[in-house]
Amino acid sequence: MYVNKKLLKAKLLLISIYVFVLFMIGFNVIKADTQTISATDQETVTSYQIQSSADNSNNEEINYFESNQDQGTSAVSEQESSQVVTEFQTDPPTPRPALAPIQWGNSQLVFDQTTGVLTINGGLVNNPLPIFRALPQERNNIKSIKITAPLTITGSASSLFASLPNLTTIEGLNQVDTTTITDMSRMFYLCQKLSSVDLSAFNTTKVTNMERMFGNCQTLSEIDLQSFETSKVTSMAYMFNNCYNLTKLLHRELITSNVSNMAVMFANCKNLADLSIISSFDTSKVTRMEAMFKGCNSVKELDVRHFNTSKVTNMFSLFEWCDQLRSLDLTNFDTAKVTDMSDMFNGCRNLTTLNIQSFDTTQVTNMCGMFNGCESLAKLDLSSFNTAQVKNMRWMFHNCYSLTQLDLSNFDTSNTETMEIMFNSCKSLTKLDLSNFNTAKVTSMMAMFDNCASLVELNIQNFNTKQVTDKFWMLGLPKLKIIHLGTEITDLQSTYFSTIGGKWTNVGRGTINSPEGSKVFAAADLEQNYHGEKDADTYVRFDLDAVVRVKYVDENNQALAPDDVLTGKLGENYVTTPKNIAKYYLKYHPSNAQGKFGIFEQEVIYVYSLLKDSGSSRPPLKGADVTIHYQDAQGNTIASDEILHGNVGDGYISMSKEIAGYQLKARPDNAIGFFTDRPQVVIYVYIKSTTSDGPQSGASVIEKPKNTDPDLGHYEIACPVNKAKKQLAIKVNHLARPTNSRHLHPAAPNNSLPQTGTNQKLANLYFLLGGILLLVSFGGVIWPLAKHF
Repeated sequence: MYVNKKLLKAKLLLISIYVFVLFMIGFNVIKADTQTISATDQETVTSYQIQSSADNSNNEEINYFESNQDQGTSAVSEQESSQVVTEFQTDPPTPRPALAPIQWGNSQLVFDQTTGVLTINGGLVNNPLPIFRALPQERNNIKSIKITAPLTITGSASSLFASLPNLTTIEGLNQVDTTTITDMSRMFYLCQKLSSVDLSAFNTTKVTNMERMFGNCQTLSEIDLQSFETSKVTSMAYMFNNCYNLTKLLHRELITSNVSNMAVMFANCKNLADLSIISSFDTSKVTRMEAMFKGCNSVKELDVRHFNTSKVTNMFSLFEWCDQLRSLDLTNFDTAKVTDMSDMFNGCRNLTTLNIQSFDTTQVTNMCGMFNGCESLAKLDLSSFNTAQVKNMRWMFHNCYSLTQLDLSNFDTSNTETMEIMFNSCKSLTKLDLSNFNTAKVTSMMAMFDNCASLVELNIQNFNTKQVTDKFWMLGLPKLKIIHLGTEITDLQSTYFSTIGGKWTNVGRGTINSPEGSKVFAAADLEQNYHGEKDADTYVRFDLDAVVRVKYVDENNQALAPDDVLTGKLGENYVTTPKNIAKYYLKYHPSNAQGKFGIFEQEVIYVYSLLKDSGSSRPPLKGADVTIHYQDAQGNTIASDEILHGNVGDGYISMSKEIAGYQLKARPDNAIGFFTDRPQVVIYVYIKSTTSDGPQSGASVIEKPKNTDPDLGHYEIACPVNKAKKQLAIKVNHLARPTNSRHLHPAAPNNSLPQTGTNQKLANLYFLLGGILLLVSFGGVIWPLAKHF
């Protein structure tokens, strides 16, 4: 078949051009559709953002109004709050028409919209309508009130001038007859800009309610109450609440014998330093004192020793954020009826002394945040506390930075449901024993001990975590070395125990300083794998250096030489010796001059006395006797005691005895030691022997040390055999040395292998190239031969 090659090439070219054109047209259509969709989406997003902005604006208006209200019951209703208008203007406001006089009882209210002055004419008004209700549209525009003629008000004057946020002055209050007013509650409430108020002519003999009278008058700096007679008043709750700038309360003795409610009375009077007004208070009928002094930041002294609190049921936040108070004597407080003590001392950060030993907390159910933020409180005696009814202990001791110890052995937590952040940031606590805590009902222990930066030992062996749903950061304890865990602790997961690090072992039949357990965990493994039923025990961290600090002081505890610091592993032996100090002789040789390194840092203190003259020598000081006792495993004496005598600082070596029918079980740690000014006892324990061979009963044998350490310690020894002093060289298990002594340390060996990865790659490349060259050479030889044949 004949094929025209030129025609075929032309057809292929045309087909290629056609396919390319179709591709470009389709691409542009898709691109146009995508742009249309994007534009539509953008319009939707923009519309949504506009709507959201509008919603947020409404919320801001509502929040602004609410933020200026008190938390308690307010005279301002929700309907009235909706009358708050926020205007956004870009052009100058147009002149407003004159407002016609408004009848107000037998008086009139005349408001000048241009000046913002409200004029009140004289007359008689019974139970007057509050001004913010009489002029609801102008409440934000009233700047000043003038009372131009005598004005008599009868009945209730509640909220009379309340909720006028821009009112700055009231002139003519001295023309107001208040002799028949019975209610002055909220009278000036929420007048945030009112700068002064003249109460000199006020007659309050018939007033029964002064609740919130000056509440939220944030600009008032002085209130003169010298004309007030308060014998019939039953409520003073919130009376001066949020008077932030109040610095002076002029007063005579206020009669409060009928007052039953003083809740939040002086709360947030931040600049009021003098609260002597309370010195005359009769609180015998008061049932509510919650937040009475909350936020009184400037008060440095508060004498409430005369308060009768026998009827008070609520004391939450009573002294909260009184952060200048340094002491509080509450020994006379009767708290038998109190049910709520939450936040009672919260934020009292400078409080160093708090006497609450007389507190009866039998009825208390809430102690949330009770001592939260008491940063300077070093001691806290809670021995009188009955916590059987307490359900909430969250934040109770949070941020008690200075507490060094806390005895809660009397706490009954059987009804407690939450303990989250309870001890969080108690930075000075070193030991916390909560072995008596019943946590069967507790559901949250979140961050319970977190940031207790100095806590070394924690006992939670009787904790029950079966109901706990949140243990997050419970055990973030960087210095923890000992933790007591029990069978009812289901697991440690999410407690962040792993952040402590190190290696941990159980004590078993041993002691904290000499554990004999069989289990070894890394911290992370203990957190992930602990199961109370099989792993319950006391665990100690054994991978840290233990410390013994040696001090050399005079009789006034003044340092005579730098401290020496010995370090070693847990359970290892240490030995210390006194220093020769010019013009001083050793007066007291400590009983712990030698011993074993333990979990906690130990102090060995050598005490010296000044020589009377440079030529005198050390006078001998008789030491207390060392008694050597021989007993069986049950503590029964099986041989006569030996008594060793010597001078303070002299060494001694005790001896075991060969006793018929017995063999030595254990050589005591203090078999070798030094005489001190305190009596010492060395106890040799024996067990029944299975053989009868051996010396006669009572024969003395000097114990030979079983150690092979080449380090030698030299001591002056008082030998009990012949009572003679000998200079002996004694081998010890481990002779710890001061950290400041000079040792030569060989350079650490380099255990890493040479890096061979790069050289291997080069070798492989060379091998490949060589192989190719070899094949080419071989081909160059073989090809001519093949071609020839």
